[in-house]
Amino acid sequence: MVRVPRDLGVPETGVASFECELSRPNAEVKWFKDGQELRPGPNCRIYSAGRRRILQLSSCELADAGSYTCDAGDCRASATLHVQERQVHIMQELQDVKVQEGDNAVFTCEVSHGDVKGEWFRDGEKIKVSSTVKIRQEGTRHFLLFCGVRPEDEGLIRFTARTVTSEASLQVEALPIRIVKPLRDKTVLARHKATLECTVSHARGRVRWLRGDTEIFAGDKYEICNLDCYRTLIIHRVGPEDEDSYTCDAFDDRSTARLLVEGEWALEGHH
Repeated sequence: MVRVPRDLGVPETGVASFECELSRPNAEVKWFKDGQELRPGPNCRIYSAGRRRILQLSSCELADAGSYTCDAGDCRASATLHVQERQVHIMQELQDVKVQEGDNAVFTCEVSHGDVKGEWFRDGEKIKVSSTVKIRQEGTRHFLLFCGVRPEDEGLIRFTARTVTSEASLQVEALPIRIVKPLRDKTVLARHKATLECTVSHARGRVRWLRGDTEIFAGDKYEICNLDCYRTLIIHRVGPEDEDSYTCDAFDDRSTARLLVEGEWALEGHH
């Protein structure tokens, strides 16, 4: 070889050209990186110009750093490529978002370089794309979209790209729970069970049950069921003493119905 390749330092995404010059114009050469033969590709050009043999790497990545060898069969020469990592900066920080339950929430963060991948986290856990969560990148801007947020979506949102991070909070204002199908007055036979049921606007809706103004709890007498949006009170073995008004209280809304008991109990005193 008349001239051997030189060590190079290039910035990330830069172009690196290794060149060697041979004494014979028609000699074949092979190029290796860390012992692995290189093949031409989108970012790797291998060509000849007279007695010069050139390896050109475009859009250099950090992984391209290493030792490159030009092998002409009877002689070989190596040089080292250093790739300097770019410093990525946050140009626009995330902003806190406060929305009402059911609305959409969008987070936007802008970084200094357009070809940098980012990741999103909520309370330290990586966010995955789903039917209600979208992640998008447009140049230097990164977007996170929550569709139809729920109260449990609340948390600390973090965007990271390389070594930089930006954080903001997602706050969700829960919609008041409404009773969409109220209780209905019930007449039942003594010694049977009475079922009072209403429907609330959201499966997470908490309710309490009242007899008159007094809260009642599940036990031998009362069975309380919460299934999806249905809220049910079952009163076992009803007697005349159970006649009263019963209320399902959803805190922002309530529904009241009367329970009437008829039948055998009226005759019991005559046995």
